[in-house]
Amino acid sequence: MKQIPLRTPARLVARLVLDDVEVEAGFSELVRCDFPLSGWGPIPVEIPQGGSRSWYGACARGEPQEDARRSGPGAVHVPRYRDARVLKGRRSLGIERKAYPGEVERLVAATPICALATRSHHIEADHSRFVAASVLLVWSSRIAVVVSLDGTEGVASEGAPSPEWHVRASQGLPIERALEELASRSQVFPLDARTPHSLHVMPVEVGAAILGRDGNPMGPSGVNGPAWGGEWRFDRFEDLNAALKRFQPGLQDFAAHVMPSA
Repeated sequence: MKQIPLRTPARLVARLVLDDVEVEAGFSELVRCDFPLSGWGPIPVEIPQGGSRSWYGACARGEPQEDARRSGPGAVHVPRYRDARVLKGRRSLGIERKAYPGEVERLVAATPICALATRSHHIEADHSRFVAASVLLVWSSRIAVVVSLDGTEGVASEGAPSPEWHVRASQGLPIERALEELASRSQVFPLDARTPHSLHVMPVEVGAAILGRDGNPMGPSGVNGPAWGGEWRFDRFEDLNAALKRFQPGLQDFAAHVMPSA
């Protein structure tokens, strides 16, 4: 499923403030936001009509006949950030608010500018695979939506049914409530199960500043390149949940400013 970037009407700069962390990042393209999967083909993050959508079919890379089946009309696009940096001090508080061209205002209003995502997967004794991913999308208005994917894939040689996939999206939520919803949806498997977990942040510099360490680099192609620049890995859900809680103060104080580049 090839990525086709959408050009913005001008190069834009986003300044994101999360408590004492402030990040500035530029972008001139929007790209489709995919769930941060590994070992499967890309599945777009979407807000389905009615809030949910299900389908059956393989989800391996390089299977174009399956693309239309797993790509709904409500796919979400996000900035492809470039040259992001952590700023020192609270510079955004002094930004003068201006009126920008209507097309820029509409683009900013419609585009999530920050996101957190979790992923976990589990393999049963019969080699059946289960994957779960959830993405918290944040708009500059401080409204957020959580979109989740659940997938199961049995062993074809043993007569397993076709792989099954389900996407469901929350309604618009206050940003603080959305973080709780993300944590709740991320606890899919039993706590005592041997289940790897990962956390992803867009822009990745926000994650590094709040978690105090860089994430593991992700590949430059497909889902791993445009939105999710790195991942933080955890062996237990309790550790993932503790990492999510570190974002709570910043999201409570979240502010965003998006403006044309000078």
